[in-house]
Amino acid sequence: MNVFPAGFLLFLVLVCGLFALLSSRPLRSVQALAASGLCLALVFAVLRAPAVALGQLLFGVTFPALLYLFVFRACRKGRDLRCRRR
Repeated sequence: MNVFPAGFLLFLVLVCGLFALLSSRPLRSVQALAASGLCLALVFAVLRAPAVALGQLLFGVTFPALLYLFVFRACRKGRDLRCRRR
């Protein structure tokens, strides 16, 4: 098995994670987290774990990114997402 693709993809996961941490704009952080999850899914695919790669794509990339984008859109429209006390 060739280790180079997995090592390179793990390096990309690290770079994308650092970019997500250091980014000052929330939307770019979400994009970097999605890219990091995608690279991690590719690592699992290279290591011949297709079920884990599919799970990573669904629960590690798609769902969190959509959730963050939904929250950002709701905050832009001025909706209050906090629980209100009566």
